[in-house]
Amino acid sequence: MRIALVARGCRPGGGIERYTFELARRLSGRHDVTVITQPQEYADCGARLVPVNTVAHPKWLSILEFSRQAGRLAWQGDYDIVHAQGSDSTWGDVVTAHSCHAAGMRASLKMGPTWINLLRKALSPGHHSVLLRERQAYNSAVRLITVTHRVGRQLKATYPELKSKLIEVVHPGVTPPASDQSGDSLAGQALRRKLGLTPGTVLWVLVANDPVQKGALRLIQALAHNHHQATAFLICSAMGTHRGLHQAAMVHQVNDRVFFLSTPRDANQALAAADVVTGLPDYESFGLALLEAMAWGKPLVTSNQVGIMEILKGRPPVGLMVPANIKPAALGKIMAKVSADEAQRQAWGRSARAIARLYSWEKMTLTLEKRYARVLAFKKDHYGIS
Repeated sequence: MRIALVARGCRPGGGIERYTFELARRLSGRHDVTVITQPQEYADCGARLVPVNTVAHPKWLSILEFSRQAGRLAWQGDYDIVHAQGSDSTWGDVVTAHSCHAAGMRASLKMGPTWINLLRKALSPGHHSVLLRERQAYNSAVRLITVTHRVGRQLKATYPELKSKLIEVVHPGVTPPASDQSGDSLAGQALRRKLGLTPGTVLWVLVANDPVQKGALRLIQALAHNHHQATAFLICSAMGTHRGLHQAAMVHQVNDRVFFLSTPRDANQALAAADVVTGLPDYESFGLALLEAMAWGKPLVTSNQVGIMEILKGRPPVGLMVPANIKPAALGKIMAKVSADEAQRQAWGRSARAIARLYSWEKMTLTLEKRYARVLAFKKDHYGIS
């Protein structure tokens, strides 16, 4: 098949970017694959690159312009299947909804229900442009896919015209660490030494493109209430040291226990070094970084708003799920209790690794290939496409 994947990014790291990269890498071995993306956000995955260049700022205009250009390029290309990621294109034969933007906005307003926040959202051109592109892309799809059942329900509640559309769920995958992890384990130990952690220190790790959106500030505040002194917090993101979070750590007098790490490609070294992986998003459609942590056998302490909860129901616990707006003092007590209980962390980690083994990028790719074949057959039958 001649397949075009449309996304604003295609590279290791990130969520949608990682999804597109892993999919393209596997499809390229079996099909003629093109990736329509921003060249600065592209990593070699064996696919042909069709670059889309847009203005960098303002962000909302960049998003709008990318989807317009990408949709045009996909339409002009000679492709059997166009697979778009969310609102990153004006259309697609297959569209994967990684989130519901309106649901994310509702969650944000619930966390900060001030009139200023409400007014900012109501007047935001970015908010309205994403809603417009979402509606266009999701209505165009012959096959609409979501990463969780919850996202599907949210889309149907937001866009009534989708209620009659079949929405399928295909969970993202993960690359389990190799059976011989000695190299990565040594890298994790080296990172702990670099951070100056003493033996026995329990390292909590947050991996995110935007750590602020994942609750990093609340975790820093909680650390100040954590009476288990042998606890440290590592924030991993492409931006490295975050000025605002660094200042917050100083204000709360925990700057000697808060560290930052730049992870432009992947967070394997940080995950290898972690004792607990955390994050407190007020809205998380799935939580790919958490699934990757589970593959490493790491316990989770995270928000009960993460979509990954869907694959954890009815299975042995992998950690604790707490309210996204939990008070720092209460969270600090939880951090102290978890840090002090190594046996419980190890038990959670074993369960996490076993569950993560059920999900892989190859399994996801094979499922999507079957969907592509069905969509192509539909197009041939209804539109006479050869």
